[in-house]
Amino acid sequence: MQISVLRTVEPTEFICVEIHRLFCALSTAKGMMINTMKTFSKPFYSLSLDELYDLLSLRSKIFVVEQQAVYQDCDGRDKQANHVLVCSDSGQLVAAARVLPPGSLFQEPSVGRVVVDPEWRGKKLGHELMTEAIRVCEQHYKAQPVR
Repeated sequence: MQISVLRTVEPTEFICVEIHRLFCALSTAKGMMINTMKTFSKPFYSLSLDELYDLLSLRSKIFVVEQQAVYQDCDGRDKQANHVLVCSDSGQLVAAARVLPPGSLFQEPSVGRVVVDPEWRGKKLGHELMTEAIRVCEQHYKAQPVR
């Protein structure tokens, strides 16, 4: 089996995420059972209907039901955002965040609407989610500060 690292990781605190990914790949190849997560980002118009439904459902579960935050979640900014999604190995959406471009809410790019399903907390998914959100900011908006 050949494993290749597709990108360098800096700063050093992000190395643990890459080591975890390599461990998961090696463990799976050896037949060990291990929960793996799929983390990816998509612009709004690339989300499938199921992904959009799951995203809005998870945000409602956290912001409306759990936190009892009374505000309009669908604020018109999702359409211009990149959405970072973390799915379990079974395909269940377990965490998400939205990355807004500079000038849409703040002068700099921003990460918001960050959610982790309560049943999946304590597994460092927030770290994985924010690492990917910051990577998306750097990829799309270069060396700008992130809010």
